[in-house]
Amino acid sequence: MIYNNLVIINAFSESGALVALDRKSGDEVWRYDGLKEAWNTPALVKNKDGKTEVVVGIFGKIIGVDPDNGSILWSSKAANWYYVGSPLASDGVVYSLSGKGVESAIAVRAGGKGDVTSSHRLWQTRKGSNVSSAAIHDGRLYFAHEQGSFFYCLDAESGEIVFDERLPRRFGIVYGSPIVADGKVYLFSRQGGSLVLEAGKEYKVISQNPPLDKSAFNSSPAIAGDDLLIRSDETLYCIGSE
Repeated sequence: MIYNNLVIINAFSESGALVALDRKSGDEVWRYDGLKEAWNTPALVKNKDGKTEVVVGIFGKIIGVDPDNGSILWSSKAANWYYVGSPLASDGVVYSLSGKGVESAIAVRAGGKGDVTSSHRLWQTRKGSNVSSAAIHDGRLYFAHEQGSFFYCLDAESGEIVFDERLPRRFGIVYGSPIVADGKVYLFSRQGGSLVLEAGKEYKVISQNPPLDKSAFNSSPAIAGDDLLIRSDETLYCIGSE
């Protein structure tokens, strides 16, 4: 990720560290040697005082790091396993998913010091995902369990389940994260096509579409203007009106 003059990288697989490089020179500016079981892309969040923090999920907890010097600001106990899905931030709150037998969704308010489990952790549920991240829209979180064939909607403030519905038969494994655009949720499975759902309090499928090709769709879709960008293992697609 980019922060001011820095490129901040989760280098857990390479060195077990969160590393910041100078954008112009590539020189290392700081390093936090504390990452464990962390495959997620960190998120930037502004706390209530307007200070930006870098948040990343690691083994057993969520941590906040000072992006200016790499010092740890706070930590909150979370699921007791690893994090692949990336955290997301909204209005000073960080939301993160985990899975692999310890399914969990967690919400932590940024801006704390030290162990903030009792003071800043807002809620934690037993619904989660091992691979994909969540999407947030109008105070609700949307995400799919990567293999359990379920699609979830949670109230972002309380963590309460708004709906918990089974995906269509043969939709298959989901690695890509959902995205929300124009009041709709777009969700792609690896080889079972895509779903367009209504972004609301009820589970409503607007359309179900077949796969665009026979390879795997492991990445998340993206929005560019009025176009939807979709990447499979073989092809990059752009869908939109001419």
